[in-house]
This record gives sequence, structure tokens and C-alpha cells, in this order.
Amino acid sequence: NSAATDLNIAGAYGLANLDITGLAASGNAASANLLAGAADSPQTYFSSDGGSSWLKSRQEPTGTSNTCVLIAPQSGQAYAATSGTDSGLSISRDAGTTWNQAGLIDTGLTTIVDVAPSPAYAQDSTLFMLTFSGRHSLWRSQDAGDTWERVLSSSLSEVADLARVA
Repeated sequence: NSAATDLNIAGAYGLANLDITGLAASGNAASANLLAGAADSPQTYFSSDGGSSWLKSRQEPTGTSNTCVLIAPQSGQAYAATSGTDSGLSISRDAGTTWNQAGLIDTGLTTIVDVAPSPAYAQDSTLFMLTFSGRHSLWRSQDAGDTWERVLSSSLSEVADLARVA
């Protein structure tokens, strides 16, 4: 609680209180990049000015709580690990604005609903797959199906349902 108050994350979003589970830093002093993970949700907050201002993630990692974070200094990529239902390891390539799940801990797959190649598959080797197991998940592979990242999940509060890939 005191860390979030000292960082002024709660105040930036009109909250009286915000507990932080993890804080990662990259860079020097006033211009440091900071990434904070919430304790009671999968929400992350990013600052590119040493904590003077904060941006909340638009697409948060999945999970329910204890969002631990890490910034890879060389690549600028960020990682978040969450706990609870639908939790896992997520990656962000845009300073924590959006998160894709790269390793899932608490998610099973029971049905592949749909698979579709990108319109430029011959050039980009990108495939999309929609799965279901109590919730829908949209997956993307950019290497012809060798590796996959979950790019959207109906477990996110702003996603009601996913029906097909087109």
C-alpha cells in the first residue's frame, strides 16, 4: 500500500488504495522505465518518466491476482506472471500496454473451434486458432504453428465472447 501511494499510481486513477505485488525498473533515475503489477488483479501500470505519470495496461495479463513483473533491459520486452484462475506467464512488446500469454499455468484446452491462416500466410507464416475450455481463447503463431501466443481471451472483462476466426 505505501509503495503504491509513494509512486502515486492509485491517485492517477482516482483510487484511494492500490496494493502493488511487483515493481521492475530499467534505465536511469528520472527517465527510468517502471513497471508495476497489482496485488489483487492482473493489471499493470507503466511509467516512462521515473514514476511521475502512469499508464494502465489496455489488455492486461490473464489471471486474478499477484502480478509480478520484469523488464528485459536489452530488448525492452516486459514479462508478467500472475496467479489464480487462468493465470500464466505473459509478454508485452509495447511497454505493458498489451499482454499476450506465452505460457499458461491454469488453462486447459478441450476444443479447437476454428483455425485460419492470415491473408498473407505465404509471406508472414501467421496462423490464428480459436479454442474453448469454459472460455474462448484466440491464439496467434507467427512461425507456421511452431510456437503460439494467446492474444485474446474471453476471461478479460471487456471481451464477452469469441465465435470464429475470419
